[in-house]
Amino acid sequence: MPAKTRLSKRLARRLALGVAAAAAIPAVPVAALIVLPFPTRIFWILTVFAREYSLLGALAALVATVAAVAALRLGARRAGAVTAVVAALCLVATLVPVVTAHRDARRLGVPLSYADYFQRPATAADRGPDATVAYARPGGTELLLDVWRPRPRRRSPARRWCSSMAEAGPRGGAA
Repeated sequence: MPAKTRLSKRLARRLALGVAAAAAIPAVPVAALIVLPFPTRIFWILTVFAREYSLLGALAALVATVAAVAALRLGARRAGAVTAVVAALCLVATLVPVVTAHRDARRLGVPLSYADYFQRPATAADRGPDATVAYARPGGTELLLDVWRPRPRRRSPARRWCSSMAEAGPRGGAA
């Protein structure tokens, strides 16, 4: 094999590994936040964010998987295999919330829009709540729930956002 071909193959292998590693760097923590339990309030907030934007993590994991497989085919046996396995596991983990959302939407007959998904955060509202309701009073402390009703003549999915947070930290999760 000529030296120039060997050099270009080595460069391509390193480039593929670099792309795989760069794409896996954001995918690994997103996948970990989705799969692992949250020990503190900060991790709870990050977990909610990771699950809401898991499709972006899945995109990064897909790029990492494809680049790692390319590096593997170019001869990066150990690094390519490890990166491909880690990226594929991240891809599976980050797709769990997406698949769950699709399954629930189909079961409930609610359309999903990727344009709306990428347009704004799920927690953003273009208007204030229609009502604020006290739903419980544990220990005399009112727990309040903001309610947004769908606009007339528009088919809108219902979204439930519950936190059960206390001053000491998370006691539950987001639903």
